[in-house]
Amino acid sequence: MGVGSKPASLDVLDHVTINNTLETPRSTIKGMFTVNKNNEITFGRENLRKVEDQLQRAFVVSYSELRLLKSYSFLNVSAFSKIMKKYDKIASRNASKSYMHMVDNSYIGSCDGVTRLMERVEATFIKHFTNANRSKGIRILRPAVKKERHRTTFSLGFFAGCALALLASLI
Repeated sequence: MGVGSKPASLDVLDHVTINNTLETPRSTIKGMFTVNKNNEITFGRENLRKVEDQLQRAFVVSYSELRLLKSYSFLNVSAFSKIMKKYDKIASRNASKSYMHMVDNSYIGSCDGVTRLMERVEATFIKHFTNANRSKGIRILRPAVKKERHRTTFSLGFFAGCALALLASLI
């Protein structure tokens, strides 16, 4: 606080609203099944299909987040290894082996929790959503990377180069 400033009045709290968002997986699933008091609970094919699609999307999103977490962990270990190699090169020391041994034995280097959780998500998804068809389940959980097409960039560069060459020949 600055000199001469007084603390904010507690009247400000009367104007504050708190948005209660669904933050945990349990509360999200619970929120999907809550029904307004005016509505009756109906379990028609359409409602069940909608809930099944939402659960399937939730599985796919959580699995992709787990894959990102696993790659991030690998990236950290790889970066530490490269940093230690650079240090050895600059300092003319061989300290990287002992440090990498410590990193490999630490939680970040040896934690298989994410891998086990990924395997459990795969098994559950395959069992309940693809009728034990593993290849179909994995194909849904790990969508293929789309091929990048550089046709637009190439065409724009080609025609811009031709236009510049034509403009240069006219001048």
